[in-house]
Amino acid sequence: MQRQNPPRLFAMRTRAGLFYYIDLMTYTKLPISIAEQIALLKSRGLTFADEPNASKRLEHISYYRFAAYLRPMESDKVTH
Repeated sequence: MQRQNPPRLFAMRTRAGLFYYIDLMTYTKLPISIAEQIALLKSRGLTFADEPNASKRLEHISYYRFAAYLRPMESDKVTH
């Protein structure tokens, strides 16, 4: 008998209530280092007054959260 994958989202009743199964996404992008993140931000026109402090901040905040705040300031949405 061939095993079937569960649907992408379905509910199953348990004693605790409803339990949802969600099919997990597979990510194809590899993570980049803090130095690569700073280089990427520099290539997109951001200037840093203190790079060592910027790397500490990116370790705590994360690039993707910080980049979301930069989006409204982008002059060109295609090339960032």
